[in-house]
Amino acid sequence: EALVQLQVLDGSFPLSFWSKTEPPKSAHALFSTACVLLAVGRHLPSQALEKAGEFILSDRREDGTWGYDPALNIPTDSDDTAVALTALARFNLSDLCEADAALLRSFWREPNGPFRTWKAGGNWEQVARDDAVVNGNILVALEEIGIPPTKAEREAVWRLIQSSNRGS
Repeated sequence: EALVQLQVLDGSFPLSFWSKTEPPKSAHALFSTACVLLAVGRHLPSQALEKAGEFILSDRREDGTWGYDPALNIPTDSDDTAVALTALARFNLSDLCEADAALLRSFWREPNGPFRTWKAGGNWEQVARDDAVVNGNILVALEEIGIPPTKAEREAVWRLIQSSNRGS
């Protein structure tokens, strides 16, 4: 009930950046909205779920991806795309298909993975930016869409998880 009261008219659940030295700042609500659905969506009324799904769908870019916050002027990414697709799939808020799985797989780092966080060229695509949590989110999204990850994808993500020694 408390979360439903926080839901904004556009269907999103708000997100703020907090700092010890500055007052909170509003941030784009795509990631928070998808995460609320993934965490507690089964406890939300159907109207709240539908509104959140509409918000997520309205934020989809022309190329099919989602991004963290357009105001930050950073590229769209596999993490936001995976989390958005997972939320939509889990609650049947959109018809998803092989093209959505192919979109996630387009972030695959040839020849042996793992998945890149960004496909934006330059520094964005450095191997050091491959993130274990992002890769895990892609595997979950593929499962939820109904087109499970391959053995090679799972193994590459597991190798990344095992070798990760930094924060996400």
